[in-house]
Amino acid sequence: MKEDATNKKFLVSNFNTFKMVDERLVMEQFCELERILNHFTQHNLHMDETIIVSSIIYKLPPFREEFKHILKHKKEDIFLDDLANHLRVRMSHAGK
Repeated sequence: MKEDATNKKFLVSNFNTFKMVDERLVMEQFCELERILNHFTQHNLHMDETIIVSSIIYKLPPFREEFKHILKHKKEDIFLDDLANHLRVRMSHAGK
């Protein structure tokens, strides 16, 4: 039981401290975050999707500041799949 609690704390820490950088592809980094979130499910950890999406938007690299602003001020809720689609479209046009 102690080991599971340690694993959960480690996963939460990985998600919270993950920082996206300009030098790597945004979608590659997004996929890393998705892998961490998949481990949440395996360990029965639950986090509200709105919090997850907001956290990921906040983690976008500084180079994407304008895009972050657009996403933060959308009137409707953005779900994880929506965010992934926005990122794919935006990054395919921006080249990163």
